[in-house]
Amino acid sequence: MIPTQINSSGWCVNDPTSSRWRQSVWLWVALAVFAGLLAMPTPSGMPAPAQRLLAVTALMTVLWVAQTIPMAVTSLIPIALYPFLAITPAEKVAKSYMDDSILLYVGGFMLAIAIERWGLHRRWALHTVRVMGTGPKRLLLGFMTATSLISMWISNTATTLMMLPIGLALLSAYESCLERDANGDHPSPLTRERLTALGAAISLGIAYASSCGGIATYVGTPTNLVFRREWEKLIETTGGDPVSSAEWMMCCMPIAVLMTIFAWLVLSIGLKPIPGAECVDRGFFSDRLRELGRPSREEWSVAILFITTACLWVFRVPMTFGQVVLVPGWGPPVTQWLVSQLRADPVLADKFVSDATVAIAAAILLFVIPARGAREAEVGALLDWKTVEQRLPWGIVLLFGGGFAMADAFGSTGLSKWLGFQLEPLGGLPTIVLVGIVCLMVTFLTEFTSNVATTATLLPILAPLAITLEIDPLLLMLPATVAASYGFMLPVGTPPNAIAFSSGYVTMRYMVRVGFWINLIGAVVVTLMSAALLGPVLGVKW
Repeated sequence: MIPTQINSSGWCVNDPTSSRWRQSVWLWVALAVFAGLLAMPTPSGMPAPAQRLLAVTALMTVLWVAQTIPMAVTSLIPIALYPFLAITPAEKVAKSYMDDSILLYVGGFMLAIAIERWGLHRRWALHTVRVMGTGPKRLLLGFMTATSLISMWISNTATTLMMLPIGLALLSAYESCLERDANGDHPSPLTRERLTALGAAISLGIAYASSCGGIATYVGTPTNLVFRREWEKLIETTGGDPVSSAEWMMCCMPIAVLMTIFAWLVLSIGLKPIPGAECVDRGFFSDRLRELGRPSREEWSVAILFITTACLWVFRVPMTFGQVVLVPGWGPPVTQWLVSQLRADPVLADKFVSDATVAIAAAILLFVIPARGAREAEVGALLDWKTVEQRLPWGIVLLFGGGFAMADAFGSTGLSKWLGFQLEPLGGLPTIVLVGIVCLMVTFLTEFTSNVATTATLLPILAPLAITLEIDPLLLMLPATVAASYGFMLPVGTPPNAIAFSSGYVTMRYMVRVGFWINLIGAVVVTLMSAALLGPVLGVKW
């Protein structure tokens, strides 16, 4: 029996057979921690509102980890408790739940829903795997490459849910092929063992590649948008420049590529050719593509809109490397036009158009562009609101809001600054060692907690810590954000892991053994690549 289930939003939820007793125990533990932190004497130098915020944060953390109540419901706690405990006014808390970054996520996810609705992701995946070739290791690389590329633009959970059925279909084809070759007899134990090993590697490879590729763009995974929002909040008071979509990709794309390769190398250890499986070749994928037929008008429309949106995201601001301007960007000319033709405020002109503007504009077009194919009677346009209501993970939207409300309160109450001072002794470490420690800590912490919740909690602490240590906050915030997506050991670490575990091919022992080494590799890769790229791309001084 599989110990976890995946709900409609892709989150790992408790096994329905788990007892109410366990949930009640964790609820009482959370309440006890909350009450204890409220009742204890205020630590030296900590403002009183910060102590109350610490108590609420501990309450939410325990509930997030134990999942005693749905994570989305836990994310609503700031709306109820912050005003009552005089932490943050009600109006300010509510505004955190509808933010520019949240709208970017909503718009991007609507594009992902349209891609899935018209089967575009399946066509892209089959083409990629067919090009990579056959053989266990090449097939694994093909699936991981396709998954990583798709996950750059679609959430990790959605990508895994899209790709795993294709991988399981391939494994079923292998099994049917082997049974035919065996003249009706079952495959030999050696063949069965190798087929099971391939199934485990492909299942985990799809999950790991979705996490590896998801960090390459802002919309690839929710944690990236948490960073974007927290960084823009920070530079409002400390000064500095936003990290554009292009700059984020220039920093994180190499990390995504390297991590996909390293994960493939680890997973491919021990994979051997399967005797009698020669019938599953490139023709298998060609047959699947022929079954899909020629791309429909709707597929072309979604593809063109998606590519246009991605280009507008990437090239909105000038793309530079060091002192060299690679692409001038379309944002500055638009800003100049707004100022000259519409008499816009020059100080605010740069903030009028953002990536969220592009995402929502593209999402609106999905409801406008007509669908004239066989499903016209069902949808009428490329996307309909009923589908969005059913498929968009509203729980993650609330999780964003809860995390943002928490992060804002960390700053306004002074809790983040106080915690930063407590960690000041770390300043004696070399910067690259400090970054490595942060990456390791975040990687293994997110094995047990939500990636978004962990990032939203830690970034407001890391920013003042960096300022206290007189280093650029980007040196801690960006690597920590990337490392939050790289928990590979446990099914509960991230939804893609749980989805892969539910395939039936992956054992807990295998996932822990393989994931542990990829966790370590990830911390090293993120640290070293941050040292190599943050300077030339973002002007960060180590």
